[in-house]
Amino acid sequence: MNNLAPTGRLPITQPPRIATGASGLIAMMLTALLLSTTARASDDEATHASAPDFAQLYQQGHVQLRRWIDPADRIAVSQQLTLTIEISTNRWFAGGTRIGTIEVDGAVVLQREKFAVNSSRQVDGASWAVQQWAITLYPQREGRFQVPAIAVNISIAGENQQRIEGVIQTQPLNFLAVTPDAMADRAAWIAVPSLSIDDRFDRELSDLQPGDAVRRTLRIRAEDTAAMMLLPASTLRVEGVANYPRAPRLTDRVNRGEYLAERVETIDYLIERDGRFEVPALSFYWWNTQRGQAERIELPAQHLQTGTAASPDTSPPDALFRGYALPAATLAILALITSIVIILYRRYRRAARRPSRARLLRQCVNACRAEDYRLATRLLYHWLDHADQGPYEVPRTLRSQLQQCSSRELQALFEQLMTRTFADQNNTEFDAPSFIHLLSKHVAKDSHRPWQPSRSPLTLNPR
Repeated sequence: MNNLAPTGRLPITQPPRIATGASGLIAMMLTALLLSTTARASDDEATHASAPDFAQLYQQGHVQLRRWIDPADRIAVSQQLTLTIEISTNRWFAGGTRIGTIEVDGAVVLQREKFAVNSSRQVDGASWAVQQWAITLYPQREGRFQVPAIAVNISIAGENQQRIEGVIQTQPLNFLAVTPDAMADRAAWIAVPSLSIDDRFDRELSDLQPGDAVRRTLRIRAEDTAAMMLLPASTLRVEGVANYPRAPRLTDRVNRGEYLAERVETIDYLIERDGRFEVPALSFYWWNTQRGQAERIELPAQHLQTGTAASPDTSPPDALFRGYALPAATLAILALITSIVIILYRRYRRAARRPSRARLLRQCVNACRAEDYRLATRLLYHWLDHADQGPYEVPRTLRSQLQQCSSRELQALFEQLMTRTFADQNNTEFDAPSFIHLLSKHVAKDSHRPWQPSRSPLTLNPR
């Protein structure tokens, strides 16, 4: 029996040996990684083979892109234009579309909306999903403009709900902006379909006193424009009145494609001395894009008048007194006597009610300690109204009064106080303790000075 072992037992077949140690473990890991990579590559190939290409969908008309500008012609400089970019598909969007940055040389470009507007429509019985972007343009000069190509990122859902993404470039657009002949000689104007201005003062403009503040609020509203495009109101210097304009407040509103812009300007007028002062008239020029004509809004001049200022000469023409010379002269004399009596009586009553100079300064010190700087400024002007003046001296302002003091530090602190109070700059440094200390010195000087009423003559137009 040739297949028997020498011992007389059958041969034992041993199982295959399993590799052990570091080399065996590395071999097993490489084998698993190779199998996983092969399986993933097979799945990707199957996906790409089944999913259509985005360019193919666009060429077959399943994705459409349009763009246009409204209005397309008869465009005036600074007029609002709306650039619309529309993306539509007979599938459905797998996400929001995104557009690239838009820059047009010589024009202001504003993207008011953060997201596209979604809608749908029926085309030949099929439902199409639509997304629209609206961008506003404002040409700042006359001439030709070009809107460059814009990149639009689109994400479409495929038949198997897979995400298909692609980028389409819009075609460039050209438009022409002109200056209407009626506005050729105007330095500043705006093109809008409607413009309105509301002008208000917070108090009566007569019977004011030095140190009083009058606040003026101009509210400018316009349609189809941006608040940054609205023109500011000019603030001219008025002798005897200090102007303190505040930073304008700009507001833009968008409601279903309708744009409303508002600019609110606030100006504080501080009366520095007695008199009658004229705030000049304001003119706003604009081109009515709806009617195609030039228009103007005129705000009349305003007059600020203190209680001791003489009224302007409103004498009627000589023709009214023809044949009535004696009666007119008699009435004029009686009116003059009555006016003098009233003025003297008012001065007497005002002098009887006025506190002393030292008391006014003490009240100003207390107002500074309480950080009521507006009240402190008004008390300083009342203190100036108590100052002694010569019979032929022109009424002085508070700054000229302080310039006669030997303390330059007090003058500098006064300017800081005025800036902090009326220039809307709360971060301005103001050394209140030093100002209080210097004012207290003046209180000591004026404690034993009797008050004497102002002997300045009445003038029709004080300078």
